[in-house]
Amino acid sequence: AAGPRLPAGPTPEPELPPGRHRLLRPPFRPQPVHSPQDAVLAAARYLQWLGFEDLELTDGQDREGATLLGSRLVAQVDTWTESADVKAVECLWMQTLHSEEMAAAMFSVSGYSHQAVVRGEQLLVALFALDATGQPQPANGAAEALVETGWTS
Repeated sequence: AAGPRLPAGPTPEPELPPGRHRLLRPPFRPQPVHSPQDAVLAAARYLQWLGFEDLELTDGQDREGATLLGSRLVAQVDTWTESADVKAVECLWMQTLHSEEMAAAMFSVSGYSHQAVVRGEQLLVALFALDATGQPQPANGAAEALVETGWTS
């Protein structure tokens, strides 16, 4: 005969892949952006603040800027004077296709076209506007999710 049933304890939290949880962290301290190099540094510092520690700087692809590559994220820092377009968002997203555990983020000093914001949302590319204060502002839901959970979905 089976013994009496004990009441179930608290349900354990589901295990999440690394980086997919809300982190308790101090406020981000931005530094002013006066040059393209400042923009790259601001984006890198922000991503490190979000928990992406292993970023390496590589040359940008088609537009002026740089790419930050880590084990869980690829980020493009776009320092052009024109808004980032759909092509820039799609090219960044294509860099994540080799891994399901790779997030994509873009930082633009000149904002995004409406089509780029829509496409970024469809592809789960986190889009951030980077102003002169160096404080990245989420430009779509994927960016808000990255800030909240460490992931774009």
